[in-house]
Amino acid sequence: MTGVGTNVCVESTLRAGFFKNYYIVCPRDCVATYNPTLHEATLENISYHFGVVTESEALGRCWASEAVLQKEGREREADDPFGSRRAGPV
Repeated sequence: MTGVGTNVCVESTLRAGFFKNYYIVCPRDCVATYNPTLHEATLENISYHFGVVTESEALGRCWASEAVLQKEGREREADDPFGSRRAGPV
């Protein structure tokens, strides 16, 4: 979740996502508001109740490693398209 108005718009949107069972991740350096105290309080509230608060750099590393894992999985499937999905002896 990114945006402006951490304590209003961002929190309202992420709460809606949370209640629809989305996995909430909020990079603290990608949200902002005019009041630093409200900004920090909202990030604390998010981390206690609704999701993960992280830095955008850490999130980028996570996405990059997931992309590598997905690519490796696709390559394994191409070698043996039925691999782990076999129900039993044919």
